[in-house]
Amino acid sequence: MCERELLTLLTSFPDSFRPFAERICSIEWVDARNEAIAWAVLATPEGTSAADAMAAARAVCDEAPQLVSVGTISSTSAHPTETNIAFLLDTLELYTTRRRMRAAQGRLRSDRSLTVEDRRALAIQATQDAARIRELERAVEGVADPFRADGTA
Repeated sequence: MCERELLTLLTSFPDSFRPFAERICSIEWVDARNEAIAWAVLATPEGTSAADAMAAARAVCDEAPQLVSVGTISSTSAHPTETNIAFLLDTLELYTTRRRMRAAQGRLRSDRSLTVEDRRALAIQATQDAARIRELERAVEGVADPFRADGTA
């Protein structure tokens, strides 16, 4: 659902997301359709209207109107759009980093063919991911606090 929340905001405010294009690239999307829509919208020129962003989304995915319309954060959140964008990006990065860390831990436990160097690299990556997860959890908790409209903790 978080992916679709992001798409709702992305198609409504494409220029607000352009500075985060690299970060959006690093997301492991659960639904390939959502990823295609995000890329299509980010590929539009600066100054693209919401209607033109939706047209770009429809060009790559016939179901774009249904997928994009399910997001409610812009109408239910008391936070400004910029805070909601940061919250969604942090949440999606958190999910991606958790999946990557679990995959590394699983390989460390089960892949007997790993070299010492490979094991070391995976262990370092898992440790770095754990630290990033803690940072992202703090950031997301701060925004999710219903008593703070400014998104700080």
